[in-house]
Amino acid sequence: MIYHIAKTEWYELFKEKDYYESETLTQEKFIHCSEYQQLERTLNLYFKNEKDVLVISIDQDKVIAEIKYEKSADNLVFPHIYGKLNKNAIIKTDIYNSDNQGRFNIK
Repeated sequence: MIYHIAKTEWYELFKEKDYYESETLTQEKFIHCSEYQQLERTLNLYFKNEKDVLVISIDQDKVIAEIKYEKSADNLVFPHIYGKLNKNAIIKTDIYNSDNQGRFNIK
């Protein structure tokens, strides 16, 4: 299982489609994802002070586009989906809320 974090409003734009594209897909050519143990760090690094975000759980075995595990600028390895995400690979979506300091805590 891999995870993608999105703003709920952005995800809703793809409600009627059979695929999802991240906000950065056109520019970066891939959809950023995280493994479970990376989620809290990713949430607090890139989404701090957001009231809530959508965490998309993805079955990587069902993803049609190529998935590459690549090093980030800080030498951590993250999964990247190179193309649109077919929605039948999405297992579930969950809303995560930040605390009163704008931080996310994974329990």
